[in-house]
Amino acid sequence: MFQPAKQVIRFARVAVMQPFVAYLESIGVPTEKYLLQVGLTPAMLDDPDNPIPTSLVFEFINAACQAEGIDDIGLLAGRASSVQMMDEFGKRLLASETIGDYLKLGCRLINAVSSSEHFWLTEGDKEIRVCQAVSGLNEQDTIQHHLFSLLVTINTIRQASKETWCPTDITIPGMGSDTAASLAAVLPGATVIREGSYASFLIPRNLLARPMSAKGEQVPDGGLHFLTLQLPNDFVTSIVQLIETLIIAGNPDVHTAASAAGLSLRILQRRLADSGTNYSALVANTRIDMAKRWIQDGNHSLADTASALGYTNQANFSRAFRSVTGLSPRAYRDSIHR
Repeated sequence: MFQPAKQVIRFARVAVMQPFVAYLESIGVPTEKYLLQVGLTPAMLDDPDNPIPTSLVFEFINAACQAEGIDDIGLLAGRASSVQMMDEFGKRLLASETIGDYLKLGCRLINAVSSSEHFWLTEGDKEIRVCQAVSGLNEQDTIQHHLFSLLVTINTIRQASKETWCPTDITIPGMGSDTAASLAAVLPGATVIREGSYASFLIPRNLLARPMSAKGEQVPDGGLHFLTLQLPNDFVTSIVQLIETLIIAGNPDVHTAASAAGLSLRILQRRLADSGTNYSALVANTRIDMAKRWIQDGNHSLADTASALGYTNQANFSRAFRSVTGLSPRAYRDSIHR
């Protein structure tokens, strides 16, 4: 049974958040309004590799759905979405030779784009059970996550098999009776189960050898880039990643970080102290690490870098940068590009 790592903030890359955003926009929801409401910015969604705290992803989704009167967003977005919408991650999965390869590859790669999810397969004589566990979310958000992920997977299998296939059963633990009835209408003939310790559905073995629709399609150059970008797997690293997200959003306040991490301020500070650091030090060091990366890529001026990282002026930026690196930002840039 899947046992999630403790004390780690969960993240999802923008690529797996985009189908929710696309669905909400398709029905006229002003997504920018609700992104800003929870401390995210539309610009943060420009790069599909950007990691966003999963708690903030669902805070955004819930804010939009509650204000707009939308129920069962996971079911609605799952029906309307495909894995192809998930940028290079989706393209890599669709390049699988067979449906069986697609499922196995998805189990291996899912943690490269979502650290809150775990997929695995259990084998029977005539059927395979596709299983999913989710960590770091409350019960209702977990249900919506299950609905979305399993429906996208089922849709992909149906498209590849070119059949009106439905799983013989699908399990979403804790799901309400109304949602279960809606799911049964989407998957006619499937037995909908509302109890269990993880979500799952059954697929017959004879479908596993069917070719994927995109068989032989080549993944573009750089299409495996997301595999080299590890999501955090320990507490301090996950807080650093959270701080990066909040710096880009313009508000790396410790209270905001604690809320996004799902922790009280006291517990956040205690866990950092137990790890030999503190929040202020992490913010200061993260700003410098981000500055070094931005200077290296050459796409940001020094003034823009200072402003984007929250320094009040270039003098303060230069002083902080020199104290860590021993060089001014300009000298550091020159040493790289000489």
